Amino acid sequence: MKFPKKARYTKVMQKVSYFFANENISDFPIDPFKIIKRNKWGLISYSELAEIHEMSIPEIIEAFQSKDGYTIYDGINHTIAYNDTIMIPERIRFTLMHEIGHIYMNHLVELEETILRRSKMTESKYRVLENEVNSFARNVLAPAVLVKHLDIKTEAE
Repeated sequence: MKFPKKARYTKVMQKVSYFFANENISDFPIDPFKIIKRNKWGLISYSELAEIHEMSIPEIIEAFQSKDGYTIYDGINHTIAYNDTIMIPERIRFTLMHEIGHIYMNHLVELEETILRRSKMTESKYRVLENEVNSFARNVLAPAVLVKHLDIKTEAE
C-alpha cells in the first residue's frame, strides 16, 4: 500500500466503529489490558524488558525510541510493550489504546516502512501515522458523541 500523505480520519472513524462492534464494547471505561488479552496479542512492560535484557528503563526507551510504548509485528502476532513506570494510569491506558490503534489501522501490516524502526521513517510520515492512532485512541476512549452528553462540572463552577 502507498504511504498516506495525510492522516485518514474517515478511515480512523470506520476503524473505531469496527473496533466497537468487533470487541463487543457495551460499557465504559474500556480496559485495553482486556482487549489485548482477548485478542491474544503479546504484552510486555518496560520493566520486564529491562530485566530480561539487563538494561535500565532509560536504555529501553532509547532502544525502542519511545518513552510510552511501541508495537511490533513478526508476521504472525503483534506484541505491545509499554512503560509501566509512568505513574499516571490514564496515560498508560491511552498508550495501550494508541498501540491497539496501530494494530486496527493495519500500520504494521500494510505499510512496509513501519516494519523498520521509527528512525528510518521521515518525521512527516511518522506524524501521519501518529495522528491517525491518536485520533483512534481518543475516539475509542472518549467518543465525542458520548462526551457531549456528560454533565461535566469544572472547578470554576
